[in-house]
Amino acid sequence: MIDSKFKIAILDDNIVDARIIEKYLRTNFPLALVELFENDSRMIKAISVDKYNCVLIDSHLNGCCVSEVIEKINNKNIRIPIIVMSGNTFDNNLCKEVIKIGAINFF
Repeated sequence: MIDSKFKIAILDDNIVDARIIEKYLRTNFPLALVELFENDSRMIKAISVDKYNCVLIDSHLNGCCVSEVIEKINNKNIRIPIIVMSGNTFDNNLCKEVIKIGAINFF
């Protein structure tokens, strides 16, 4: 069971999609703390200051590339599980790229 110390950061510039994911997590893991971020700078600042257990990142962000976000996290030496998610068609090349640079999963 996940306790209240389990914090999840969600980076998605589509607030509707982010809210759907947030609702799912809050329903299935009611003690987890879920925080939404619409831009990478705010999320990276938050996860570098506060303890998060996991980051979920949308694979198609406006204004930046998911690979760049992962590289920024790596460059700050933040060690956190990163999961990249896509509501679009599966992109095998992107999947391989983000796994290679540090994501633990792509779905």
